[in-house]
Amino acid sequence: MKKLVAVLSVAVMVIVAVPSAHAALIDAPVPGNTYITFGDLDWAWASPCSPAGCNDLGQNVLDLTYQSTQGWRLPTPAELALRPQPSDFVFPGANVPSGGADANGTRFNGAPGDAACAVAYFTSASPFNHCDYSDADGGYIYGLNADPNVETWVVRDQVPEPATLTMLGLGLGLIGRRLRRR
Repeated sequence: MKKLVAVLSVAVMVIVAVPSAHAALIDAPVPGNTYITFGDLDWAWASPCSPAGCNDLGQNVLDLTYQSTQGWRLPTPAELALRPQPSDFVFPGANVPSGGADANGTRFNGAPGDAACAVAYFTSASPFNHCDYSDADGGYIYGLNADPNVETWVVRDQVPEPATLTMLGLGLGLIGRRLRRR
């Protein structure tokens, strides 16, 4: 009996200590094939619900705790006025294959091809692991529509690529060296 209790105790500790893969992505940087760059902003399709919750569940599914440290935030009304179209999230090589799911189980309902859906990086609530193309295409986007079943998009200012920063640093270093020689 002691052996059975010990085995069950270890099993419970492992289950509690190892978070689900979906929940772990909440604390990971958003990969490039899960968002788009439009205008001067990166745009990610973050949730199939408003930040206040879906339907009558009242459950806040959008989690910006970690992603806000990476610059992700809700768009302003001015930014929403210049937003991309849902079709801009559809491109070859996006994380969700047409009609399927990505490695994290994320689906993109109704997308007419491979599409970028970043919900796994913004919500850990499992029933909300999808994006709904027809909702956004019909104008159901948080900030534009008060319905709780709106799609939530998030934005961040474009982050320069590390190679760009390296080249900028080298250029400034060369200019400084040349000025110093004079």
